[in-house]
Amino acid sequence: MGYATLSDLERRFGLPELLRFCDRDRDGVPDAETVAQLLADADSEINSYLAGRYALPLAEPFDPLLTAIACNLVRLAYQGGGSETQSPAETAAKLARQQLKDLADGRAVLAGTGTAGQPAQGGEAQFVAPEPVFTPHAMAGWLP
Repeated sequence: MGYATLSDLERRFGLPELLRFCDRDRDGVPDAETVAQLLADADSEINSYLAGRYALPLAEPFDPLLTAIACNLVRLAYQGGGSETQSPAETAAKLARQQLKDLADGRAVLAGTGTAGQPAQGGEAQFVAPEPVFTPHAMAGWLP
């Protein structure tokens, strides 16, 4: 299951808005294929941010933040953007992407993931550095 559903979109933005943008055949019902593709695209974008920090797929129930982010990304996708002034959909999608960056960078964590912001694939930190220049052997004659 994805992070958001048609019902989530309808609760957040209302059926009239969904019909205006997602009812291509004008039958009074949002087109299932159109909405499913938009939701899948939003899920993919979210996963692209989360993959470096969380083991995917995430277990349900999802953090409500992910539902809000998915809805805002879908809304921008069906409304479009690019006007001279930033629309509410563009503003919300910009905030959603910033939240995803914060999740990816560990500045925010998802509730219920159990990872507490730890990377999904563990390992110990490794440090790589050049060989030391000032070794006792190299300093022979200079050290007392």
